[in-house]
Amino acid sequence: VEVVNKGGSLLPKGRGLEDIFILGVDPGKEGGILMIKGGKIVKNWQMPVRDGFEVDVEKLNEIVAEVKEREAIVFVEEMKPFTNEKKRTSPQAAYSMGRAREQAELPFRLAGLQVDLVQPKFWKKELGVNRDDGTDIKKGKLATYLSGWVPGHRLSDGEVDAGLIAVAGQRELRKNNPKC
Repeated sequence: VEVVNKGGSLLPKGRGLEDIFILGVDPGKEGGILMIKGGKIVKNWQMPVRDGFEVDVEKLNEIVAEVKEREAIVFVEEMKPFTNEKKRTSPQAAYSMGRAREQAELPFRLAGLQVDLVQPKFWKKELGVNRDDGTDIKKGKLATYLSGWVPGHRLSDGEVDAGLIAVAGQRELRKNNPKC
């Protein structure tokens, strides 16, 4: 796929933003994956996990195969590992957080898909999501960005976050490719 580079996120040459499948990925054991195209939800998945805490790479590869067929652009939430004594985040938890992102990101990269990392601060600020917003509030915000979808649709918190990550990615593509 030939790509046009205009700084930041890229679009395949000759394709408009409405023709592109965009995938948002919220890594982690309670994360999700959501694909949009033209402002509508195409498909959603809960992050496949095994043993209750580790990404099931085999099941994730099945999702990757489906996404690769559609030449989606993938936006993965960049969960930076850190320790925080106030929140009692241990070094082990920080390691797990970083590993979950890598396990969720790597199969998409290995499949040759374009993957951009999105920091939580960026997508939350971009879409007006507050740190303490619950799933219902985030569902309402997601509904304002996607046509033909109502918040009653059953999505997990991770899938809602993945949808918001996809919408923020779509906005970034629009900014970096104004003619598309």
